[in-house]
Amino acid sequence: MATKEEDNFLRVVYLNYRVGTTALRRYFDCIHPNLPSDLSSPINKAILLGLHKPPRGQRKVLYQEQWNVLYPSSGSPAVSSANLDVTLMVCLLRNVPPKVSQPPNGFDVLPQSGDLSPGAHIARIKYYKNYLVSHSKDGKLSDADFNIIWIDLEMAINGLGSQQDATDAVDAKSKVLDYKALNELVNFGGGIQRNLKRLNDHSNELAVHTSKIRKLETIVENMEKEAQSVKKDVDVRSSKGTFNKLKDELLRSSILDREVLDNLISKCVLLLDDKEEIDSFPDQLSRNQKLLEILMHRPYNTFNMFVEAVKESDQQCHTSLVVNMESRFSDKISKVPHKKDIADVEKQTVKLIKWFKTLSHEIDTDIAGILDKLSAKGVISYEENSKIRLANITPQEKFRGLLENIIRKNVSSASTIFIKVLQEECCYQEYATKIEETDVTQFDLELLYIGRITRERKKKKKERKTRKRNGMTDLMIDKIETWDKDDSRYIHTRATDHVLTCINKHKCVSVTGPSGSGKTAMVRHVALQMETNGYTILPVRDGKEMIEHYKSDRKTLYIVDDMCGHFTANQKRIEKWKKLINDVQSILENSKYKLILTCRLQVFQDKGFENLVIFKACECNLRSRNLSLTSDEKKKMTMAYFKEHSSEALKHLGEYEFLPLLCKLYYVEKTNPQFTLEIFLNDPFSFYVKELTHMYNDCKEGKYKYCALLLLVIFNNKLEEKHLTGKDPKLKEHIEDIIEVCEISENITGRKLRTELEILTGTFVTNDEGIYQTIHDKLFDFLAFYFGTQEQLLTLLINNANGRFLRERFVVANKTESANYSIPIPDDKLKMYMKRIFDDMVTSSSVYINITENRNFMNVEFSNMFLDYMKHLTQPEKSELIKIANSNFFTRIFVLKEEDINHNCYGESECFGIVIPADSLQQYIEQLFDHLTKSDSVSSFIRGNRPLQNVSFCTAFRSYIKQLNTEQIAFRIKTGHASFLNEMFVMTDDVIDNNSRHRHECFAIVIPDDLLQEYIERWFYHLTQSAWPIMFVDRNRPLMSIRYRTALHSYMKHLKTETIFSFIEYGEADFMNIMFVMREDDIKENAENRYESFGFVIPGGMLQRYIEKWFDHLINTCDPDKFMDKNRPLMNDSFCIAFRSYIGQLKIETIANLIKTTTDGFLNTMFVMTDDDIKTIAKRRYECFGIVLPENLLNQYINRWFYHLTKSSHPIGWMNRNRLLVSGTFRTALRSYMTQLKTETIASLIQIGNADFLNTLFVMRNDDFKDNAKNRFESVGIVIPDDLLQKYIERWFDHLAKQILPIHFMDWNRQLMNLTFRTALRSYTKLLNTKTIASLIQVGNARFVNTMFVMTDDDIKDNAENRVDCVGIVIPDDLLHQYIERWFDHLAKQIFPAEFMETNRSFMNVTFRTALRSYTKQLNTETIASLIQIGNAEFLNTMFVMTKDDIKGNAENRVDCVGIVLPDNMFQQYIERWFDGMIQSVSIDKYIDVSRCLNDVSFQKSLRTYIKQLSREKIDKIIQRGNSNFLNMMFVMTEEDIKDNAENRYECFGIVIPNDLLQQYIERWFDDLADIRWNHWTSGSMERFINKNRVLVNVRGRTAIKNVIRNIHEEKIEKLIQKGRSHF
Repeated sequence: MATKEEDNFLRVVYLNYRVGTTALRRYFDCIHPNLPSDLSSPINKAILLGLHKPPRGQRKVLYQEQWNVLYPSSGSPAVSSANLDVTLMVCLLRNVPPKVSQPPNGFDVLPQSGDLSPGAHIARIKYYKNYLVSHSKDGKLSDADFNIIWIDLEMAINGLGSQQDATDAVDAKSKVLDYKALNELVNFGGGIQRNLKRLNDHSNELAVHTSKIRKLETIVENMEKEAQSVKKDVDVRSSKGTFNKLKDELLRSSILDREVLDNLISKCVLLLDDKEEIDSFPDQLSRNQKLLEILMHRPYNTFNMFVEAVKESDQQCHTSLVVNMESRFSDKISKVPHKKDIADVEKQTVKLIKWFKTLSHEIDTDIAGILDKLSAKGVISYEENSKIRLANITPQEKFRGLLENIIRKNVSSASTIFIKVLQEECCYQEYATKIEETDVTQFDLELLYIGRITRERKKKKKERKTRKRNGMTDLMIDKIETWDKDDSRYIHTRATDHVLTCINKHKCVSVTGPSGSGKTAMVRHVALQMETNGYTILPVRDGKEMIEHYKSDRKTLYIVDDMCGHFTANQKRIEKWKKLINDVQSILENSKYKLILTCRLQVFQDKGFENLVIFKACECNLRSRNLSLTSDEKKKMTMAYFKEHSSEALKHLGEYEFLPLLCKLYYVEKTNPQFTLEIFLNDPFSFYVKELTHMYNDCKEGKYKYCALLLLVIFNNKLEEKHLTGKDPKLKEHIEDIIEVCEISENITGRKLRTELEILTGTFVTNDEGIYQTIHDKLFDFLAFYFGTQEQLLTLLINNANGRFLRERFVVANKTESANYSIPIPDDKLKMYMKRIFDDMVTSSSVYINITENRNFMNVEFSNMFLDYMKHLTQPEKSELIKIANSNFFTRIFVLKEEDINHNCYGESECFGIVIPADSLQQYIEQLFDHLTKSDSVSSFIRGNRPLQNVSFCTAFRSYIKQLNTEQIAFRIKTGHASFLNEMFVMTDDVIDNNSRHRHECFAIVIPDDLLQEYIERWFYHLTQSAWPIMFVDRNRPLMSIRYRTALHSYMKHLKTETIFSFIEYGEADFMNIMFVMREDDIKENAENRYESFGFVIPGGMLQRYIEKWFDHLINTCDPDKFMDKNRPLMNDSFCIAFRSYIGQLKIETIANLIKTTTDGFLNTMFVMTDDDIKTIAKRRYECFGIVLPENLLNQYINRWFYHLTKSSHPIGWMNRNRLLVSGTFRTALRSYMTQLKTETIASLIQIGNADFLNTLFVMRNDDFKDNAKNRFESVGIVIPDDLLQKYIERWFDHLAKQILPIHFMDWNRQLMNLTFRTALRSYTKLLNTKTIASLIQVGNARFVNTMFVMTDDDIKDNAENRVDCVGIVIPDDLLHQYIERWFDHLAKQIFPAEFMETNRSFMNVTFRTALRSYTKQLNTETIASLIQIGNAEFLNTMFVMTKDDIKGNAENRVDCVGIVLPDNMFQQYIERWFDGMIQSVSIDKYIDVSRCLNDVSFQKSLRTYIKQLSREKIDKIIQRGNSNFLNMMFVMTEEDIKDNAENRYECFGIVIPNDLLQQYIERWFDDLADIRWNHWTSGSMERFINKNRVLVNVRGRTAIKNVIRNIHEEKIEKLIQKGRSHF
């Protein structure tokens, strides 16, 4: 007989080799369902060959025998997973796409127990397979090791395999095995051990090892067969075997009642969640079945405990069953898997669990006093108290509910307080004492841990399947599971509630704040909350991924973390968002889609965000007064993380705004032997300084880690694993430089540094999708600053670091910058830094980004030094730059002369320039032409080229092009980009327009006659490949020539029939639509649309095929109307007849399929009821055709069409385009369909329908249908059932609160015409509780807040002309201050504050005006300063006054009723901001006229003084950047030109032009005069503009302007003629 340890080993061998391998093989087949095909793929074969025959120096992974298995000799059966062992399957899963994501520590290390990803499960099976081989010498396993391995393997089998595999895993624990087989296993175990060592060095030993492994598998298989035969004769003592024998009797029995379940809970066998799941089943049989299932799947003997639980319950009526169970009772003590880490089960909670049955059955008195005490002590919330107190259940049930609530919290303090409260009640003192004295054993804790981990795994598996079904990728699921795990430590805050409220109200929410403030953790927590509300969570990186994962019928919440960069705004990413913003908005118009993004404050405030309005709509700033951490929240946070050290932590770290990050860092580092709490508390990041110093000085491995982190900094926190394991020469250079600077004698490889980063994973870095990053951005800020301020490393970073890192983090030496972790550039490194920046710029594809992302360029001194650096480049250096520079640098930086450099536009590329040496001009022209031939946008390239703004250079460039010989032209035709070919060739010199407004039309290559055919062939090829053929044709310059059009027409005419057929068969939709005609006559020589001047005549034999293919394109277009308007054959009667005939002959099955699959646009516009609905002549072309809807498909059509209607973002416009709605029969059928909708369906439509659908498609009565209404949507509707009216109102009101134009929204609502609805709506708003009203005030749209709130019920008028006045929310007295605060916040951001105030309904109330004046009066200095700083220019202009007397209580203009009195100490700040607003104003006289402060004489004097004291630099900047009207009306020649009491107020002020800036002023003013588009914003007309100019009033001013005009050189005059507006 084998010993227990030997039995343990044998069972684990069986579980791993028999069950585990089967589960892995099943998973493998899901990933590679067609293995032969995957292996034969050239790409995959190349990958595997690299593992079989790796480059020199790399380890061989696949040996010859394994290669032979994968690629057997010809004639052998096709390879399948059955041929593969564990090692081969894991190898393929790791390396052959689709690859399985590896766990954080790789496939070769045992993963953490909480990692439930597929990669982790695979790693467990692989790890234990190797573990068993290494332990096969003695063939023994201790109980502790056995239990740990069993849990891990069972977890892996459940995660990878099927339900059968899970069942087999459970059976394996009780299976009777033949112990004789163990001896054979042990005998050859030593051989395996020896082979394992030899395998590493000699691949030829693999065969021996493999055969022995197979022998092991054979033995296991034999043992299973033998066990099956033995099983019949052996009395199975296992828990599951006993349950199975009694299963039928137990299931039929009704003894498994609440008392049994409560007993099992008190024995720590069942959890409350288990009981809840069991109770959810409707019948006793199902409940019994679920209980047995749970007990049988516990990894220990539960039968004995179950029998005890039944005996302890009142089961006298089932005595015989109890006796039967007792007879099978085992004396064997239940063994549970030993688990050390079970700290998450609080001992105080366990005490309550062990008393659960007694307390919940014996206490049946009123517990109101207990509830109140627990509420007062913060153990249960007010809502929980009310829910239990008001529940219509017995006192006993209420106590049970309270007890379950406390246990579920699993917080020691809650349980302790609960026990103390019981002690304070005399009738419960005895219970409390006994509970306190209860002993909690390790056995109890382990039982609870097993129960919890089992439920958790089951829940995770179910969640994973649901997430997979909802379209989430494995990577996304892995991320969400990590979030879920981290969320257990999340501390709920008021900001959390606010963000949750916002995302429920809005489509897009931006969570902003400083680094480390908890943005990411909060958004992830909110996302997990939203998932419980039915949303699919999709973490994406950009708009492109949003579009890729879009599914219209799925509730989806996108999460975008660090949207546009970490340290500064990433202009490339901003531009990408701008390009896709329309698509993103379209996605978010779907009522089921939402987006939350996180962004650092400094990034969010970048000017690049100004056009991304959708992201600005709802910002939650975690630094703001309302959302920053409160004292209580900080206390909770430090208590949760720092435990007994929380008070110290709060004292030292509480003032840091990145406290959430510090808590996380402490949690990560507290187990580090080097960690010292005292140092961490006094200076959080000083710990890392000490750690890094120790790391560097400790030992060789420490230095390697130091180097790995330094390399991560060089790569700007984005170090890809493939770079470390590949042969990137750049990486090799970086490592060599690091070795030299860090004084390391031996060589280091990228693989070695990768190993060090793996070791640092979890403490310093993470590995996400094969990219190493620090565990938090703030930590990277520190690392970057640390390495950047080490003197010996600074040169290394400047020479090697990522370009973006240099632009963002290095600043010209400044003592104040270190607080922001910016790296100061010492004076002696400044030249080196500039050289590196310059080198990056030379090779960059965007000079603009290189300049705008580098804040040093906003520093005048640095910009001048950089310009000086460029200026002193030698001629050979300039020549080399012309040769190697990227096209963007080439075109944006080179200039012809010094005057072309604008020295006054800091931070822009025009501020810099390199003058082309005269003897390099020809070289520049040649290189310019070469860049031009490769450009994908010739017009943009030429427009952006600075030398081409010079007339003489343009002449030289034209001369160069003209001198190109035939061979050179032929080469460019053959190799030039499509854009170059399309826009840079002409037929004759005559069409080259030297004065064209489109600069590229000033240049061209004349096509030689002998190259015309070659040009046409090449151009036509590009046309067939173009995604936008119409635009491509419109931009072609040769098409202006009749000769070219004739040649092109001839070329197309002579194309072979097979070629034309291929265009029909495979051509893109737009190409087919515009390039085919029916007859030669359909080709019009001088058509307005260029593409109509040529085309293919459809061969007669191909007409039917053309119609079929074109119809396929038509049914897939979203806008058939637009698509058909472009089709040229449709202009031909015979084609129309043929097309009608084709449609008319469609079979019913085809029509049915079209209804089912076509686009909503086609479904809406291309179906009709009868042939009479098809018009011969119609304004819209699509109305001349139609598919007559078969009568038997009418219901199918309506069903499908109605589905699309519910999804439409514009249901009114959609219905107006539907042709069937003109038919009375269809309207009747549609009304009938809507009338028959079930209540559940209507409820669902109310719940998920978008705002417009809800607003326009629901009615109160059948009488509300208007059959012949002008608006088609009014002819149908869904009558709201009485029992859903409340739900409809709630949902509709929710939409109303989000509307940008709530008044317009209400005007379109059909129910508001109904008195019953208005009454119900008023009742709903009247019953809104204070909390809901507070939320509406906080998150409601600005116009909603402005128009929907009133002061009293009297302000709501039932029959008001404006519908909005029929309803309203009365502001509760205790929320008036909050309303005013929020409303005033909205007011400060309004473009037209006066208009905003005029539409406010509360303003009519005296009490409101008084309260508003009181609010503005009490604004503190800090708030007023903030309003001055961030307030809109119009707000600044109209809401500030000099004295309280300027505020008039009953003024006719509402804006005069309130105001903010300007504090004396902010006078200067206000004037500066007000003046800046005037500089950019489009209407100076209006801006000044509405200013309330200007009514005050002292303000007028102060303003004049301020203007008079403007520095020359400020005036210079105003001339450069000021609005043209400001320039025109606010500059004067002398002080005498400023009048004290002028009729026009603006004439009382003025800026005297300094003499040395007069020339500059006149040039800017004259440029504006030539370029302005005249309208009411720009003074109406040019004459008025000139008349308002105050400089022209002065004789010296007029003379100066005349002189400037007189001295304009010819080049400028030519440019003025070329570019000047028509009025000029």
